[in-house]
Amino acid sequence: IQHMPSHIYMRIGRYGDAVRANQKAHIVDLQADLGQAAAIYASHNLDMLVFAAWMDGQSAVAMQASEDLAESREADAFHVYQMLVRFGRWDEMLAFEQAPEDPFIRGFWELGRGLALLRTGEVEKSRGSVESLEQLIKGLEEDARYRRFSKHDMLAVIKGLLEGEIARAERRFEDAERIFRQAIALEDRFPYSEPEPWALPVRH
Repeated sequence: IQHMPSHIYMRIGRYGDAVRANQKAHIVDLQADLGQAAAIYASHNLDMLVFAAWMDGQSAVAMQASEDLAESREADAFHVYQMLVRFGRWDEMLAFEQAPEDPFIRGFWELGRGLALLRTGEVEKSRGSVESLEQLIKGLEEDARYRRFSKHDMLAVIKGLLEGEIARAERRFEDAERIFRQAIALEDRFPYSEPEPWALPVRH
């Protein structure tokens, strides 16, 4: 009951209201853990809170919700790295020195690390993340999925995003445009989802 209006709010651009609705839903979920309420889809409420908060530019809320989501469902740990990238928290990203074991989640770590190195002037080091992403993509099964999303395509878009940013930083603008357009073509194949698991539109 607390959560459902947030889907309408997201569709009409009332992102702040969607944040508040999912915060209320999360409180009910916490009460349910103590036997004081009833709850279903607790992870969905957190997932939607991440989505609403990043759309509304509420970085602290988005970061906390992504961390809570990662604790409750390990498969969603990649959201933490997405939020660090989304809000340009490069120092915090570089503080995650240990790469995750899961290849898909590691892809987002590589993106965050590569962009953080690029943004802090370490262009050559950022290339190492592109090479790592290439190897991760090769190691993924073609039909591997995160929900209805192709993990292979998601990591390919990540690689394009990072590779394009490196080309742009080096003022190779034609290369950057070509790489970005290839990544956009993959991104456009992503299925509709609410919440969206993808917080880094290449068009941005």
